[in-house]
Amino acid sequence: MKTKKPKAEDTFILKDDFVQVISKSGNEYHVTTENCNCMGYGFKGTCRHFKMAEEKGMLEQLKAKSVNLDFRNSPSVKKLRFDAVKQYLIKNSIAIKDGLIEFLEPKVCFEMKPAEFLTLAESWKKNS
Repeated sequence: MKTKKPKAEDTFILKDDFVQVISKSGNEYHVTTENCNCMGYGFKGTCRHFKMAEEKGMLEQLKAKSVNLDFRNSPSVKKLRFDAVKQYLIKNSIAIKDGLIEFLEPKVCFEMKPAEFLTLAESWKKNS
């Protein structure tokens, strides 16, 4: 008696602004909250990659990511980050020169360690 091989399935990988789909045939497609770049979507306006990404909840995750990215760049958040950078420099006795905070503020993120921040500030001082 023959045993059935399990069916190959598409692989879905969540990226920053799209879902990467590696199909069971080995082709790669990009699905966004709006469309898929496969030929089927181009002809029919829908495809299995888009539907499966939606069913897996990946399109909702993409939408949430885009909201977070927009929020991080809002003027009020930038001002708070600017003030936090300034206070951190003062706390660590780093002289605040023109352009230092403007250089550091866009580079600051939640994942940055204090030592990385201080190294970045010191590198700016050396290059200016």
